[in-house]
Amino acid sequence: AHFAMCTLTATARAGGSVSGGGTFGCGTTRSVTATPDTGYGFSGWSGDASGTANPLSVTLNGDKSVRASFEALTYELTLKVSPTGAGSVQAAPPGPYRHGAKAYVWAAAAHCRRFTAWSGAVSGYRLLPSITMDGDKTVTANFETPQYTLTVTAGPGGSAGGGGSYACGAEATATATPDRWFRLSGWSRDASGSALSAKVRMTGNKRAHAAFARRQCTLTVTGGAGGSVGGGGSYGCGTEATATATPDRWFRLSGWSRDASGSALSAKVRMTGNKRAHAAFARRQCTLTVRAGTGGTVSAGGSRGCGTSAGVRATANAGYYFHRWYGAGVASAASSSTTVSMTGDRTVTAVFRKYRALSLSVSPSGTGYVSGAGSYRYGANASIRATAKADHYFLHWKEGTRTVGTSSRTTIAMLRDRSLTAVFDHICNSDFPCGYAQAAPP
Repeated sequence: AHFAMCTLTATARAGGSVSGGGTFGCGTTRSVTATPDTGYGFSGWSGDASGTANPLSVTLNGDKSVRASFEALTYELTLKVSPTGAGSVQAAPPGPYRHGAKAYVWAAAAHCRRFTAWSGAVSGYRLLPSITMDGDKTVTANFETPQYTLTVTAGPGGSAGGGGSYACGAEATATATPDRWFRLSGWSRDASGSALSAKVRMTGNKRAHAAFARRQCTLTVTGGAGGSVGGGGSYGCGTEATATATPDRWFRLSGWSRDASGSALSAKVRMTGNKRAHAAFARRQCTLTVRAGTGGTVSAGGSRGCGTSAGVRATANAGYYFHRWYGAGVASAASSSTTVSMTGDRTVTAVFRKYRALSLSVSPSGTGYVSGAGSYRYGANASIRATAKADHYFLHWKEGTRTVGTSSRTTIAMLRDRSLTAVFDHICNSDFPCGYAQAAPP
């Protein structure tokens, strides 16, 4: 039998090839397949066929001609950021991309974010990786929030806290705790101010240092009359200050009061706050001893303020008179009432002397007059005078059997009790011729 033959012509446009063409028995159905080249995709049939079925079934009810068309493939590159908002990612050149083209990607971190790695079509952490576009691709730039360390230190006088690890951009708080008697003088390095807590923005590793200073307390030192004081001023609270007292001459420190105590010339004061110390002074006491010799009395002695002048008084007994004072510091030794300079313990003695008696008589009795008798101080010169009566004249003065003077007016030293006689005689006349015997003077 004779079969009719039909021709199936299958051709391809650029970008691929076809198979299945040839001469076949008419009435049969044949399959034609379009095969794209690499980088191309089958886009459809033309000629005696249409559509995009591949493979294509063709019924040969006559000669047939089909043509396969192809088109170059393009791909999309999807860029993502994880977590959202942590940064940005870009590609160059921009898509879409033909098969086999290379795309380069890079990432930029947002503030307080750090790029860690690529994921998806690219891995690793290269800064500018390339991607061969052989299909649609997705690339994700992964970021993290870096952690920074806050190191908090403190100087002497306190402690500090708040150090540790913080996320970038976080606001950390450094804290200071002064010891007793101390205060925070201020923060330095990446912290500032003088509040007990300081805020530090963690844009990197940071340091905060707390400096402390001892609080100052005031010691006020006062003193009463009789001396001077020192040691007042500003002292570190909690320390020990020393108040000092310097008595004036003749004075002593009687004691400290208020926040100081004792009677030492220096007093320790613990400065647990503002303090006061008061020094009281008292005049030192010196002993005055007053003694009396025979013949009188004296005022009482006793305790007197050193450096003062103490009054003393001597009173003679009957028949005696005050002679003088003996002893150091007497202002006027010859005055019965005087003062003694109390520059130390003093002993003074009042010396009294007995009055010396002078008696005068006339011999022969009734022949004259005498004057000057009485009581005299020791050593005094007594003035005596003899005056003859009428018809008489003065001969001499006698003391006992001894003639002691021939002048009717004279002085005698009163070194002892004395008794003198003024001796007179008659003037020669008719009633008493010269050589008249008269009684011998006593």
